[in-house]
Amino acid sequence: MKNILWIDGQGGYLLCDSEEVILGQASPECLADLAIRGDISRRAASIRRVGEEHVLNPIQETYLDGRRIERPVLMPERAKLTLGKRVDLAYVRPSKLSCSSRIDILSSNRWQPLFTSAVLLSDSCVLGPYEDCHIFCPTWSSRLVLFRQPDAWYCRPPQGMAVQVGELIASAPFQLIIGQKISTDEFSFILE
Repeated sequence: MKNILWIDGQGGYLLCDSEEVILGQASPECLADLAIRGDISRRAASIRRVGEEHVLNPIQETYLDGRRIERPVLMPERAKLTLGKRVDLAYVRPSKLSCSSRIDILSSNRWQPLFTSAVLLSDSCVLGPYEDCHIFCPTWSSRLVLFRQPDAWYCRPPQGMAVQVGELIASAPFQLIIGQKISTDEFSFILE
């Protein structure tokens, strides 16, 4: 899956569930999974999920927390990643219970297409108002969990909460379907 989750009042989050993503320059013949408008090569670095960890592989000049790296390294839970001289990113793994992580741009560069953050998915992704959530939604009152099953991605709403899924009401886990609006009185989002 490489779709954008648009959350009303929050922004768009690119959800990537592949084992490896390439970070690189946005260009007409873009080779990157995560394309950045900036002064970097078309293939600047890759991040690969290995078990419950992520490994950063530098392809061009790459710095991790200010130190230049020249070979693959295990990503810490939080790190500043610099590609080339001017593209600064934050890597955050907010929960020890999930390998899913978020990448935010810190510099003045932008993602192409435009979205708020990239989420490197493992088996689950938590949205909510707490620091251990992969997607921080400060106005929500509880967590909502996206999780992977062998055939698709599903959404588990907070216990006892009825959620409108398209034209239906659901309170148990339901499959995420592209283009289907999911909403309550508290939140609304759509996967595109």
